[in-house]
Amino acid sequence: MSSFVLSQGQSRKIKVAVFSIAIFLVITYLVFSFFNKIFANDSESVISTFDILKTIVPYTASFSFTVFGIFAFIFARESNKVLPKGFYTKSSWLDIKHNSLVAISNNELVFVEVEDNKMGAVQDAYQKGEPFDALVELSGASEHSRLPLKEVTNLNSEHNEHYMKVEHDDKTYTVDFMTPLVKVHALQSVRKFLPDSLDYSKIKKTRIQAVIPSLIAFLVLAVIVYFVESFTVNFVLVALGVFAILPGAVKSLISPPIVESWKSLDADKEVETAKGV
Repeated sequence: MSSFVLSQGQSRKIKVAVFSIAIFLVITYLVFSFFNKIFANDSESVISTFDILKTIVPYTASFSFTVFGIFAFIFARESNKVLPKGFYTKSSWLDIKHNSLVAISNNELVFVEVEDNKMGAVQDAYQKGEPFDALVELSGASEHSRLPLKEVTNLNSEHNEHYMKVEHDDKTYTVDFMTPLVKVHALQSVRKFLPDSLDYSKIKKTRIQAVIPSLIAFLVLAVIVYFVESFTVNFVLVALGVFAILPGAVKSLISPPIVESWKSLDADKEVETAKGV
């Protein structure tokens, strides 16, 4: 018997998708009926059903896609107030949004990128309690990363981001989690294995500092839209601004990032020495 459990975001996204498809069909039918009556009453106009649909479908589809994006953003996001049942344990975390599987094993932070077409099988196996090695094999990944936590030289985490950045052996790795709350849960376990020599700091950015990257991105998009005359390209760029950049800007204004870091003082001294300070 399968123990497959959908996340709250998955369930709501399915409902939003069904609603958006229904919107698309209804609007397409109404617009088609309207134009069909106009051309039927005009004896001089000869236009086929296919021609009418070919004309209106791109617009109704674009409208329906926009509705889906807005409703998915508002109603189908993973909750950051509660941990998603079935997607975490005391030492492992499954991220179906960013196709990531993370675990702590033998004092190592292990993470693997799951292939898109393998996520369903991995999710099912994870929720059945399959061993981590079996999950890695199911993921379709040719390799995975293992970072000895006692050898980590730097770890950074922003409180409202879903990822943490970990530095080991002069390389920086981005470790993804489903939501910021899931990352906090993982961080509580990870920090127990970090070297005692790491220096801990906590910095709160101002609203202006937090929103500057989004403002720059908006400015770049605005310049591109101004010079590009293609409706399709402009629609994609505007959608990118609304769904990808605007949420981040609003989030930064409402809740400016609080950055926690665990950093090796020896590493800082080596950098300063290299610069001749």
